[in-house]
Amino acid sequence: MNIQNLKSKIPAASVAAVAALAVFLAIAWLEHDAHLRSEGALKEIQKQSAAEISGLRSKADAAVRDANQTNARALSELGASRRLLELQSKDLRQRLATLEGTERACRASGGVAR
Repeated sequence: MNIQNLKSKIPAASVAAVAALAVFLAIAWLEHDAHLRSEGALKEIQKQSAAEISGLRSKADAAVRDANQTNARALSELGASRRLLELQSKDLRQRLATLEGTERACRASGGVAR
């Protein structure tokens, strides 16, 4: 049996069907390959995004800690200032009371307040 005899026995439609199937399989393979590449790129993007999110969370946590420390220092300083102002206010009230007492005593004795 030679090739000429074989060609005559295989109908042209069968050859066309096999060729169409081969083209279809080639296209399907290319699409599958493209899908796998796209999936790999997507996974890489997801991995990078996760790393960026982790870095941003770390920065945000550090910023919150820093802000809390700054606020704690400011609160401590405000408390110290308040205590100092309260002492100064108490001292001024005592000095005023002393001056008022001296003024009353001078008026009562008919003298001039000094």
